[in-house]
Amino acid sequence: MQIANTVITHETRRDRLLPETISDYSAKQRLLEALDIKLKRDVRPHITSNTLVDQLVAIAEKTQAIAHSTRLYGTRYQHTNAV
Repeated sequence: MQIANTVITHETRRDRLLPETISDYSAKQRLLEALDIKLKRDVRPHITSNTLVDQLVAIAEKTQAIAHSTRLYGTRYQHTNAV
């Protein structure tokens, strides 16, 4: 859900500007930069020049859901020496 909220915020800001002020490519890059570094690393290989922002959001949300369900992010804040 956080990814969708980020996209809504970016698209709302983009809509306030003159048309073509921010290209679709720039919008996708800004969204990728807003992602967690681990999530961005997992999502980036699935993105092509033809990927739409909505598709990017779907890929990111699916990847994030898989990561959380497999507890990939579960050890994120744990110290390596934690018992």
